[in-house]
Amino acid sequence: MEGPQMERPFIDRIGWLCSAIPCATDGIISTASLMAGIASAGIASSAIPVAGPVTMVAG
Repeated sequence: MEGPQMERPFIDRIGWLCSAIPCATDGIISTASLMAGIASAGIASSAIPVAGPVTMVAG
């Protein structure tokens, strides 16, 4: 027979989220920076919408 189960504290269960937030913001910033660089370089405007998804897949 098993004893009563102890519930883990909330802070122990939320650790993955605390790790994921800096990674997500890093990806957003690098993608936005690349798209801004392409836009300012004078490359065809049709390349800008393609650059975002390609950067996210490559990252």
